[in-house]
Amino acid sequence: MTVGQRVWRLFWKAIAPLTPHRSALGRILRSRGCKKPMSEAQLAREVGRAQCIFEDFDPATAILCIGSSHVVQGIDPAAAADLRLWNAGFVNGDYRMDYYVYQALRSRWPRAPGQTVLMSDNFWLPSHQAEYTENFIYSVILHVLIGMPYRSSLLIGPHERRVRRLAKVRQPADCFRGYTALPPDPLATDLKQRVLGHIRRAHYDPSEMEWFLRLRTAVEADGRRLILFRHPLREDYREALAAGDGADVWTPGVEAKAGLRILDYSDMPFPADCWRDADHFNALGAIRFTAALKKDLATP
Repeated sequence: MTVGQRVWRLFWKAIAPLTPHRSALGRILRSRGCKKPMSEAQLAREVGRAQCIFEDFDPATAILCIGSSHVVQGIDPAAAADLRLWNAGFVNGDYRMDYYVYQALRSRWPRAPGQTVLMSDNFWLPSHQAEYTENFIYSVILHVLIGMPYRSSLLIGPHERRVRRLAKVRQPADCFRGYTALPPDPLATDLKQRVLGHIRRAHYDPSEMEWFLRLRTAVEADGRRLILFRHPLREDYREALAAGDGADVWTPGVEAKAGLRILDYSDMPFPADCWRDADHFNALGAIRFTAALKKDLATP
């Protein structure tokens, strides 16, 4: 990280509590040095996984999994091989990203009876705009690989050049049907700050529901089922969430989701050795959760 980037990140941390999440000032700051740095090796791995998702897609897939990091880290197709799952989730995903991921795979996925799109249902998604967060780089990867338009290309150019350079060749990725087991995260965010950050995202007008409705329309027009699932949360995360300001974080989007099957695993207990952080699984957790998910997906 350059000196300039460090200064911007320190400035952002100081001003963040005073800056509305989706204000013009917040967007400008996120477009500058406050963006989370990613090493060349990590970026190459992320580009490689995205290449695996789109270039190696299996047209015989029966269940396409899309959504945020809860899909990326929580669904291991090897744990339910007979269901023919394909993991196409992206870290920091939002409804807009999900829509474009589905559109990119749609033409490569011949229609067949019984196909399902399984999507993570995070409570902050109705107002989340991933491109304006520090993990913006996944939006850049999708722009380069599948042509997803930017919300705003302001100052993204230098980051895009890095991704384009890596995307010119196939990057190595230890990837099975879109899933890559991640190592422990030594920089996992403090639990309280993580929960507060998630709650903060959920307190704005649900303007992103338009993208959810577009996705639902496309999936149903293709004759496929859209099923939502709520990822398990570690007990201390659930307690911290319950101790928030009392807002019903699931209210936005209820009408748009009417009639859909929702699998709620948020209260499902898992041993301590299954967690990578307060709301993401490690490899063992992904295996155990996918095995539990398999039972419900096999039931109409």
